[in-house]
Amino acid sequence: FDPSATGTFNITAAFADDRPVLHGPHNVNGTLGFAPGGVTVSAGYEYLMDGSLGVGGYVRMFPKETGPRNAAPGILVLGVGAGHHFYKKNWDLSFTPSLGIINIDAIAGDDVTTLGPGLGIGLAYQLTGVWAVGFENTRYWVWFNSDYAGELRDDMSVKVRATF
Repeated sequence: FDPSATGTFNITAAFADDRPVLHGPHNVNGTLGFAPGGVTVSAGYEYLMDGSLGVGGYVRMFPKETGPRNAAPGILVLGVGAGHHFYKKNWDLSFTPSLGIINIDAIAGDDVTTLGPGLGIGLAYQLTGVWAVGFENTRYWVWFNSDYAGELRDDMSVKVRATF
C-alpha cells in the first residue's frame, strides 16, 4: 500500500505461481514405498482440466504379512480422485481426495471388499517439462465394514510423475 504514489494501491498475493511449462494435460505416475507387508506400489493417471485441477484414477497394492511381527492384511485399492495442485516455481504441492473400492486380504478369516475414502498429500519437484519426483503421503479409510472401520492404512512413498 503506497498512498503517496498515485492515490491508488496495489495488493500483491503470492500464494501460487504459474505452473512450470509442461508437455501436456496428461499425468501418469507411480509410487514405491515400504509397509509392514513389504514393498508397496501404485500406478495412476490424471487429466489436468485446468492449471490446477485434475481428475483421474489409480490402483495401489499393499502386500500381506502373516508373520508374528508386523502382521498386516494385504490391500488392493482401485479408486478415482480429484487432484488440486498448488505451484511455486518448480514445486507442486497437491491434495487429492479420492474414493476407492478396497479389497482386503485378511490375515485370518474371510477376505473383504468394501468402499472408502482416501487422501493423498504430495510434494513434487519438476525436474524437466516431462519428469517430476517427490513424496506422497496417502491415507485410506473403510466405511462399510465393522472389522476394518476407520483408518486402514497410512503410507509414505516416493512418487515419480511423467507429463505428456
